[in-house]
Amino acid sequence: MSANWSGTVNFRDALRVAPSSVEELQELASKSARVRARGSAHCFNDIADTSATAITFENMPSEIEINKESKTVRVPAGMKYGELAVALHDRGWAIHNMASLPHISIAGAVATATHGSGVGNGNLATAVESLELVLPDGSLKRISKGDARFEGYVVGLGLTGVVVNLDLAIEPTFNIAQTVYRGMSRESYAANLDEIMSLAYSVSYFTTWAAAGGGEVWAKFKSGTTAPTELFEAYPATSNRHPLPGLNPEPCTEQMALSGPWHLRLPHFKMEFTPSAGDEIQSEFFVARNRDPRHCRR
Repeated sequence: MSANWSGTVNFRDALRVAPSSVEELQELASKSARVRARGSAHCFNDIADTSATAITFENMPSEIEINKESKTVRVPAGMKYGELAVALHDRGWAIHNMASLPHISIAGAVATATHGSGVGNGNLATAVESLELVLPDGSLKRISKGDARFEGYVVGLGLTGVVVNLDLAIEPTFNIAQTVYRGMSRESYAANLDEIMSLAYSVSYFTTWAAAGGGEVWAKFKSGTTAPTELFEAYPATSNRHPLPGLNPEPCTEQMALSGPWHLRLPHFKMEFTPSAGDEIQSEFFVARNRDPRHCRR
């Protein structure tokens, strides 16, 4: 890995090391003046870059441990969400939310407060019950929910130590059916924001911000919930869609109200596909839902 996901940052690390055990990582940290942990590098800035030593996780153990009593799963930091999801579902479990892409590493997504969707669902970091870090002197530190500064350690941007494993809250597995509503004008979306975003377990709105026109509402309904046949002036798509108009929808998760396991519906893209050529730069803005989006500017 010589560059970030979009290819806009070429990494400058003087040394790149992929330890195969926590003990090896501890020794590396204690003997290095400065280290930077690097996950899947799904970033659009230089947060994963360093001119010192970069630590990557491809050689670390990949086993998970499920605790049925506490309803948690212990996962290695470098594991990708798509990998964890399959392992959990096969054992009858799920996590509450996933990002648009299942290709991202768990520790990296948590440390940057990566979002999923759903007005009642917290972002990915809210699933963390505890985490274990390697500190600069090579010692291990475990911090759990309720401990002082816990939230700061969880969304630590890589500054609090090198995370080696995390305990995440889990729940029984469930099914999701996805319906895409086409023809949703930005005016209708803005005027009915709360109702639209509360429509389903997870909801997204895609628009090109063109001078005229609208966009699509991607609604993911949990099993037992019926999707409406219309949504204001928007209507259900009659074939699978891609978030970017005109692109092949094959890399996208199943739509057309076809029910399936949570991990095959909550992301917008399938694990087995590269969802983008990677030549774009993305930016995100967090705006309170009680602000009228008609007064927001690009």
